[in-house]
Amino acid sequence: IQGTRCGTCSPGGFKSDLPAWVYVVASESLLKLGITNNPGRRLLKHRDQGLTEVLHLVEFGDGTEAQSLERVWKQFVKEQHESMRVPQSLLPDGYTEALRRVAVAEDFVSFLVLQ
Repeated sequence: IQGTRCGTCSPGGFKSDLPAWVYVVASESLLKLGITNNPGRRLLKHRDQGLTEVLHLVEFGDGTEAQSLERVWKQFVKEQHESMRVPQSLLPDGYTEALRRVAVAEDFVSFLVLQ
């Protein structure tokens, strides 16, 4: 199932029974929410992609809440106009969780993560 395993985040994929983090990273033009069991490693990967600004990093005791937030975000991304979505060619690793960095996306992700 897409969104439940990320080989880049941790060698065995995302594990919902372990502590997890929801993170939001950005560049001048892109905004991405993700989940990981290993934030240091994952944030370095995104920094290499140009997503150098960490807007949010929230820890959860286990990954189930993190996965729930990611599902809500991915649904929000899917519902946005094509012009706001990020093509795979621009962000091969994470395009399904990314949007153009516009006010409505920043407001929604902040509301989602800080609620």
